[in-house]
Amino acid sequence: MKRRTFIISCILMVFMIFNGFAGGRQDVTSSSQTSEGNFQQNNFTPPDGFTPPDGFTPPEGEMPADMQGFSPENGNWGKGGNMGGGFPGMSRELPVNNAAGNKSSRDIINSPEDIYDSGSFKSGVTIDLNSGSVSYTGAADASSVTLEKTDNGMTVKSTLEEQLFIQLSGKLEGTFTVDSTEKGYAIILDGASITAKDGPALYLASKKRAFIVAAEGTKNILTDSAERSANTKKGAVYVKGALVIADDDGDSDYGSIVVNGGYKHGIYSDDYIRITGGDVSVSITARDAVRCVNGFIMDAGDLNIRGTGSETDEESKGIKVDGEESEENPGEGFIVINGGNITIETVSKGISASFEAEDDATTESYADDPNPYVTINGGNIEITTTGKPYEYYLDDGTKVNCSPEGIESKSDLTINGGNIKLRCPDDAINAAISLTINGGVIDVISSENDALDSNGSFVVNGGEIYAIGSGDPETAFDCDMYPLIFNGGTVFGCGGSNTTAPSSESKSNVIMYYKSVAKGSTVTFSDKSGNVLGSYEVPQACSALLFTSPELKLGESYTITIGSSSEEIKLESNVTSSGTATGFGQGGGRGDFGGGRGGFGGNGWQGNQNGNFGGQAPDGQMPNGSFGGQAPDGQIPQGQMPDGNRGGRGDWGRR
Repeated sequence: MKRRTFIISCILMVFMIFNGFAGGRQDVTSSSQTSEGNFQQNNFTPPDGFTPPDGFTPPEGEMPADMQGFSPENGNWGKGGNMGGGFPGMSRELPVNNAAGNKSSRDIINSPEDIYDSGSFKSGVTIDLNSGSVSYTGAADASSVTLEKTDNGMTVKSTLEEQLFIQLSGKLEGTFTVDSTEKGYAIILDGASITAKDGPALYLASKKRAFIVAAEGTKNILTDSAERSANTKKGAVYVKGALVIADDDGDSDYGSIVVNGGYKHGIYSDDYIRITGGDVSVSITARDAVRCVNGFIMDAGDLNIRGTGSETDEESKGIKVDGEESEENPGEGFIVINGGNITIETVSKGISASFEAEDDATTESYADDPNPYVTINGGNIEITTTGKPYEYYLDDGTKVNCSPEGIESKSDLTINGGNIKLRCPDDAINAAISLTINGGVIDVISSENDALDSNGSFVVNGGEIYAIGSGDPETAFDCDMYPLIFNGGTVFGCGGSNTTAPSSESKSNVIMYYKSVAKGSTVTFSDKSGNVLGSYEVPQACSALLFTSPELKLGESYTITIGSSSEEIKLESNVTSSGTATGFGQGGGRGDFGGGRGGFGGNGWQGNQNGNFGGQAPDGQMPNGSFGGQAPDGQIPQGQMPDGNRGGRGDWGRR
């Protein structure tokens, strides 16, 4: 009875807050404000000693139809703001990458064994796929390297105690299999065309490191069978061990490899995949073009991906690393791009390091977890995703979704260099823990969501960034109310009027301009001498602009010109605002329910330390379920919060 009375008291308190602060977002008009000053309204503080009910636990299951779009987000009521004032003793802390310190027993990023040197492969076999004839080189002979022909292709087995090359030319209808080797081996494609009848084109079953090399000047085609019964391995090229795709002689005159996948994935490895050279094209009509478990690394070469598979919940992705728990190799599951050229057009995510502890973990410990980070040090990356974002839950609780983001990391995402161009319906770049940009040229547009989105810290130290969000309520920069910090670089952002304003901790000077800008407008920032600091064409309408440049100086005046209209803005603080900002995009303070990463969420409460409610939940008992989006209008739930324990390892709510 005491518990029920306590809960009713909590609900009444919430109603009182609603009565005093209801009305959704409230505009704040300022001609010159710091980010901290933008939302200091309605100094409400919940009663001292208020704590969530004992036994409160995030619910599980599907969100009912009348509350679709209500998204829990890291313990806050509202994507853009904490529950204003907060509860005593509770604070909103940055997400932590619990696997960041995990160290693998090997260093696959810097492995010298991944360097292909044709001089190291002195022994091997040359096979004419047309006739099946075999010739041997070096220590290889018919007793150490055997070739078996079957109705479904050819199989090689080797007992040779040194690295082996297998050179293929001609055409084969069937699967070419490397069953076993004692050492690493190289498949040299010298004008080969393999079309599987029932299985993958290449099935590399040996767990030793495999190289695939296209001889200079040759075109090689590998096509799987879309229907399978004999060999259901999930790739047109399926590799049990590590795979390195390399150039044959280290120069830029690459041979080409064309992979056509119709069953599941294009190129799949049970370990990791590295590309050090060559020209690789992957076309997939089912799931993912390049997929592996422990890591993807690209140093050089060309990778072109086209994914058109659109079966529900199995839409094609470009490059995906699964990640898995491992006591021997924890901390893997990452993506590192050092150079080369990557072009991706696919339905769902372009590049994704995808392990999520709350969904994928099978042990309680974080010590064996992968670290699904993405680091881009260089190269040219161009990604277009074409899918329509959606998410819903089946009756058994299974989540079904399509999230056509450009680049995604389920932990930390760091960009140190490179040229990146992304065009996506969903977030162009998304990081679950932190997003750090130190350099590079980044040109990203989202047609239906945020341009750059971090679920934790967001720091820009350098680079040239052009970021276009889809407009209200989506933004150019979103970091879930955590501080957005600019310490360097030239940045132009355009999005909704709730675009996160940078923290005053920023070392850069920033202009925030909260006024409507029409699609196709040219926006120019210039100094008092008329020197243009930046000029940009806005590809879609927006209601907030952000601009920062090393040329901006405190105390100086600058002119922003949009079409034929101009306005002068004086930098009176390192974050200077002009125009009208809505109230659910910045702030923070205290106010999580705590214990885990979940919370009631959405765009319901106005941001900052004194947030207002911007909507009400419907009557009834709090549902079982994970749910995402904006809180609908209505009443705060009548009835009892579900039983359970707060916290734990898992999240509730979409990240």
